[in-house]
Amino acid sequence: MKARIVDITNARPVYNLAAIMDAAHTATRACVKSTVAYRGWTYAAIFARQLSRIWAEAKAKAVAAQPVTRAEILHRAIACLEAKERTTPEDREKMVELRAELHRANASDYDEKRGLIEAEKGRIVAVTFTKKDGTEREMKVQPAKLKFHVKGDAAADARQRAVATRKARHPNLLPVWDVDAQAPRSINLGTVTRIAAGGHVHVF
Repeated sequence: MKARIVDITNARPVYNLAAIMDAAHTATRACVKSTVAYRGWTYAAIFARQLSRIWAEAKAKAVAAQPVTRAEILHRAIACLEAKERTTPEDREKMVELRAELHRANASDYDEKRGLIEAEKGRIVAVTFTKKDGTEREMKVQPAKLKFHVKGDAAADARQRAVATRKARHPNLLPVWDVDAQAPRSINLGTVTRIAAGGHVHVF
C-alpha cells in the first residue's frame, strides 16, 4: 500500500498519516521475512528505517506535484521590475498593482491557515513555523482554550473587540494558547510551513 497524498485548497499537500503508517508496517513485515538482509534487527529498528524512507518519498512526491503559488509568481514579477536599472512610470504603476494583488493573495493564505487551526477548537494542533532567526519551531496549541484565560465580566465582548482590532491591523498574527508553555502566544501565519490537525498534515 502506497502512502496517499491528498490535495486540498490551492493544491496544498495533505499527508494521510494512517496510510503512511500502514505502508511502513507493510514494508517492515516484508523486511522481517528477509532473514539475510535484516538478521539481528528488531521490528522497531526496521520500522523506524522504513517509516523514515516512506515519509521522505511522500514529501518528495508532494513537492514535485505542488504547483507554483500565485504569491510566488507575484513575488518574482515584482523582483524583476525592482531589478531594472531604470523604471518607467508604467513599471512603477505595475508594481503598485502587483503589490496590491500580493496583499490579497497573502490574506487568502492567512485565512486558510487560520481556518485549519481554529477548526480544531479544543483539540491539540501542531503548528510548525520559521522563527526570526531562521530556525524552525513546532508549537502545540489549543485554539479554543485561549478564551478561558480572558478575565472579567465583559471578557467575551472585550476579547471579540480585541481580536477584531488585532486581525484588522495585523492579519498575519493569530493569538493561540501554547499547550507546553501554558501561556498565550502569537503565531505569524506568514511563516507557518506545516499544520498537523485532524489526523492530516498540511504543508505550505
